[in-house]
Amino acid sequence: MIRLILLLSIILNTLNSYSQQYYFARYTLNDGLPHSRVNDIHQGKEGYLWLATNMGLSRFDGSKFLNYSFKDGLSDNKVTCILELDTSKFLLGHENGELSYFELGREIKKIQLLKNTNRIFNLMIDSENFIWISTQGSGAFKIKNDNLIENFESNNYEHFDADNGLARDVTSILEDSHKNMWFLTDLGIKRKLRQEKEFNFFLPKGIDLCNF
Repeated sequence: MIRLILLLSIILNTLNSYSQQYYFARYTLNDGLPHSRVNDIHQGKEGYLWLATNMGLSRFDGSKFLNYSFKDGLSDNKVTCILELDTSKFLLGHENGELSYFELGREIKKIQLLKNTNRIFNLMIDSENFIWISTQGSGAFKIKNDNLIENFESNNYEHFDADNGLARDVTSILEDSHKNMWFLTDLGIKRKLRQEKEFNFFLPKGIDLCNF
């Protein structure tokens, strides 16, 4: 019995010591990071880490940073979010309300939305290959990923804001398993069912809308 208790004690202590072993590496400007403020991190299909910072886009290969800024063609130094479209192809959101189409090894393309767009909060692709852009000041945009640049240049996209029943500020967009779209806005949570055009407040049962 004593041997059994001793054996269990050794096993538990061993498991506990392994479970508490974490490795943290801290990277700063001294290591090549362009800015201490990192707004988004994305691991690309090739394994690189891409970081959206307040001084541009940075690619980390595990040992060094490769940085891109306004001088390299970005719409703005302050990158707020990253969306990978394909291998080494990204759509970037910026603090100034503009976008950058970034393809490694090619010229960066600047994309401007409406003039009253203050900030790009988030970018996502839904199950039907539409890109959703959530913004501060201009609500949300929906654009087909195919021929993306041509669609932007010809204003071939849908725009939703307070006039359409959504909101002026949309901070995040998600799609659920039923292909319904969910929007986190300055007015609360709104939902657009797949087969409907209207945006409706999502109100959990038993909660007053004024206190939600």
